[in-house]
Amino acid sequence: DYARGPVASQDPQFISSSIERLVACDKFLLDRLNLPDGASATIGGDGSFHLLAVLEGGAGITTQTTSGPGEEVLSAGQTALLPAAAGRAKIASQGNLTLLDVSLPR
Repeated sequence: DYARGPVASQDPQFISSSIERLVACDKFLLDRLNLPDGASATIGGDGSFHLLAVLEGGAGITTQTTSGPGEEVLSAGQTALLPAAAGRAKIASQGNLTLLDVSLPR
């Protein structure tokens, strides 16, 4: 709605010690995940897709599939789509990791 005009900025909301919610609206959520080298976190399993973009460092992403565990490694500048049907995924940092996670509101 471009007729609405400028809107107020949003301050990040801390979801946990490593996750900040940058944007929350009725269309999507945008979270920033910050993990030190060797740390891990889980995402997904909430009925939404997750679009991941690595801004800094690297991320090992492990999911459980019907044929066993699947793993992908992303480096800075790479993206991945985690389908809603994939369930929960483990994110393991390789270096200091900064990752954006776009998903649907629950």
